[in-house]
Amino acid sequence: MKDIVKKAFLLGIGVVALTKEKAESFVKELKEEEKITPEEGKKLVNDMLKKSEEYGKKVRKEVRKQVEKVIDEMGVATKSDLEKLRKEIKG
Repeated sequence: MKDIVKKAFLLGIGVVALTKEKAESFVKELKEEEKITPEEGKKLVNDMLKKSEEYGKKVRKEVRKQVEKVIDEMGVATKSDLEKLRKEIKG
């Protein structure tokens, strides 16, 4: 069962594009082939979606971190920098 979850997760996710429909479709195929029970299928769908969501959060966090790093390195003013300037000007 663990191997099936790993394979399904790696094959079905793409980058972060695992949808509930895709997960359910994959699990339906496994059920039809009698490789898993309905209970295992429900758990597998939930596990896949949870892992996909967690991975998506990690990817978004890392992307944000890298963008902020590039902006900082380039010396580009951020929204908060501009807001501070506005307050100083209005003073």
